[in-house]
Amino acid sequence: MHGLWRWGQLLVAALLAGTELMAPGRLPTRAMTPPCAGPTQDATLLFTSRVPGEPGVTLFAATPSRARTPQALVHALPDDTAIAPSPRGRYIALAEGERGLWLVNSDGTGLHRLLPAPPPSPGPTGVHLVYAVAWSPDHYTLAYAVVQPIGYPRYAAPAQGAPDGLWLVRYDRVSPHLLVTNAHLGIDAIGHLSFSADGHTLAAAADRGRSSDDLAIDVTTGRARALFAPDDNVADVRLSPVAARLAYLATVFVPVAGQPNTSEADNGVYIADLHGQHRTMLTRTISSTAIQDPVWSPDGRSVAYLWGGPPNQVLNEIHAVDVATDRVRTLVGTVPRQQFMSLAWMHCRA
Repeated sequence: MHGLWRWGQLLVAALLAGTELMAPGRLPTRAMTPPCAGPTQDATLLFTSRVPGEPGVTLFAATPSRARTPQALVHALPDDTAIAPSPRGRYIALAEGERGLWLVNSDGTGLHRLLPAPPPSPGPTGVHLVYAVAWSPDHYTLAYAVVQPIGYPRYAAPAQGAPDGLWLVRYDRVSPHLLVTNAHLGIDAIGHLSFSADGHTLAAAADRGRSSDDLAIDVTTGRARALFAPDDNVADVRLSPVAARLAYLATVFVPVAGQPNTSEADNGVYIADLHGQHRTMLTRTISSTAIQDPVWSPDGRSVAYLWGGPPNQVLNEIHAVDVATDRVRTLVGTVPRQQFMSLAWMHCRA
């Protein structure tokens, strides 16, 4: 779970009014237009980006055909803000750590807080963070995770504050429902979240302190099962919005040319069924490159991901691989002095 414990940045991040995007190293922007208006093959990408060394990130929208002029939607978000577009492309949910759960219209207007973070537990280490978020295909239900930074107690007693765990809430009713606690799952925190196409299952990255697992959690009962074995070295599992399969990253050990008995660890983008079986590698990193945050296209035909090249592997491009052909294309090219933090693909549905 990349950057999960950068909680110090979450605690000090605040909204900065009037941030200008045209300063050196900033992304150029265009006038605001509804970002979910194009056809599926040109569906809008949402991503957060930061200038290294500066606090806060900006949420951008860009269609592949207009990738050079992304649209700035929201400025000065906490670095680890998680993003989730609604299935009909009307809203974007933002999990903003100590600031809670927020909603914004897909054109960047109407930013408002849906839920605050749970109140702190007694003592100096009782802060709670809203970390991950996903939107159900029913269009109304949001799933979000409440966590505490590393070194904090696993959960607070209900009388002192909401337990850390996985919550459900309808955006139009704002009455949160606790599905399952981290303590019940036997984990420290939940990271990335995604819904299955039928809305019955959530895939969750589960942190157990020294190890991580990826769980399939029943949305009705809260029962969980492991998607992969711990030694599969799997991360960033995302469920397809249209089919019974998932995409994920896995470590691939590749022999080093000219060096017998030596291999290097690369990341591969894989797909599999909902039981983690019938696995297929679509693409992988090569020397001095990095990938992160695989996300499905709205039609389920491609998987996009953040990409970073040599020499420093800074994530400043967005690529996509075709599931049927393994063909890789660049959706957003290199942006100097930028580091992309998270990625989502807007689902445009009637």
